[in-house]
Amino acid sequence: MFDEPTPPNNPGQVEDIFAQAAPPASAGRQQPPPASPLKPVVPQPTSDIAPISFESEPPSRRWLLWVGIGVLVLVVAAGGAWFWWSRSSQPAPAITEQPVLEETTPQLQPELTEPAPAVTGDIDGDGLTDTEEQALGTDPRRADSDEDGLFDREESVIYKSNPLKFDSDGDSFGDGQEVQNGYSPIGPGRLLELPTSP
Repeated sequence: MFDEPTPPNNPGQVEDIFAQAAPPASAGRQQPPPASPLKPVVPQPTSDIAPISFESEPPSRRWLLWVGIGVLVLVVAAGGAWFWWSRSSQPAPAITEQPVLEETTPQLQPELTEPAPAVTGDIDGDGLTDTEEQALGTDPRRADSDEDGLFDREESVIYKSNPLKFDSDGDSFGDGQEVQNGYSPIGPGRLLELPTSP
């Protein structure tokens, strides 16, 4: 397979691959005699054992570290002293005396008061006071006494219809329905009819 090596002459012996190589240059030199075995050394117990130092920094770097810490402490102390001195050296604000004003009591003049208007509420919120509703005969607790879709005030003041009748003009349409469609609730015609000029 690999260049077909030649078969050995004696298959029972191991082939020496260095047989054809040049002899080593140190062939003339002799080997040193083997060293004698060393005697085991048993350490003697001692009572003074120095502790092992685990410092990883060399002494010169440790000295530099202490100098840096000292400088830092001095800077912090100087900054604190300056802050304390600057706060205490500010002058206190001057106290100025305020002039005392004499208090004079004004002379009371009689107030002219008008009589308060009669309190008339509007319980139902329809725009008519309860007194006006009593005069018209409408219900002061209901905003639309005839339930036609118009408030009592709208019927009595704006459209001049009867707030007690569902259909004031009797045309079978409710007052609210007529107003919603643009018709007058009190008679024929539209709400906004413009007079025609002759």
